[in-house]
Amino acid sequence: MNLDAKIAVWDGKSKDDIEAIFQSEHHSPGFINTLIQLAANAKLSKGSTWLLKHHTDQKGIFEPDQVSRLYSLCDLLTDWQSKLHLLQMIAVMPVQHADKTKLEHFLRRCLDDDNKFVRAWAYNGLYWFAETYPEYREEVTSFFELAMHDEPASVKARVRKLLVKGF
Repeated sequence: MNLDAKIAVWDGKSKDDIEAIFQSEHHSPGFINTLIQLAANAKLSKGSTWLLKHHTDQKGIFEPDQVSRLYSLCDLLTDWQSKLHLLQMIAVMPVQHADKTKLEHFLRRCLDDDNKFVRAWAYNGLYWFAETYPEYREEVTSFFELAMHDEPASVKARVRKLLVKGF
């Protein structure tokens, strides 16, 4: 069974099953490139992005062209979990100038997402974005201050951690 078929039959819930896919496939040639391609498919994006995030959790890295292709997915991800996975990888995916605008727009859209996990990690993504592009630090700090008034406690907890880090 090929990788896309394995992701397609995953129930979308079992961590053990998706980790088993990772273990059986991660040494395959082109694994990361295939996952990036599959992540563009709405039916496979949740599993594909989970596997990509797991790759980073295992200290895996991406080549610059892979990072750019991942940021190209920003407009294609529709489910909250796929967005969350991408947001959680931003800290290990340097933002090249060519990807700056698309990532900025994605982060701003995620700040308005209905899902509070997506919003919390959007603030985290903004922090890393402003680390790379200091001209955004003042605006990002303003977003953090607004979040401390308007967001639920779970989002505020993430923002508090970022405020402690500072720029």
